[in-house]
Amino acid sequence: MMGVAVTQRGDVYRNIINQSTDTHGAWFLDSNVFARAGAGAGSSIVALFFFASGLTALASDGTLFDAQASVAFSDPLGWTVNGNVFQSAGHTPSREVFVTGGNGGSQWYYAVASNGDVYLRDAEHTVAWTFMQTLPVGATVASLRTWGQLKARYR
Repeated sequence: MMGVAVTQRGDVYRNIINQSTDTHGAWFLDSNVFARAGAGAGSSIVALFFFASGLTALASDGTLFDAQASVAFSDPLGWTVNGNVFQSAGHTPSREVFVTGGNGGSQWYYAVASNGDVYLRDAEHTVAWTFMQTLPVGATVASLRTWGQLKARYR
């Protein structure tokens, strides 16, 4: 078994996990998602999804990258472009980018854009992503107090 970690820049690190002794080997730099796929160089990786079909990385511009298992453990993982969440959902983004993603159990996967738009994939029934809803996000109002007002509050 192996552990996989992917940085925002797309650097992929792996290690070996020995299940019988529950020990982990040293992490090593395996590859780079963007370089191996030949795409997405202006983006950052914001989420990893572990679908039944394998590991998928979500880039901030919505591009999905699928990992191809290497033949030998010493060979780097291959990465290929497998669509775009925005395009799959039929949405043309203006300035929004994806900021995070996650899953709800083994079937439901979510991708959240900077404007609060949430996209959903039901991995059991479809490979397409759909727009779900917009979260009520926005700027947090901060009231500025003078030093005198702050002192008066605690007298």
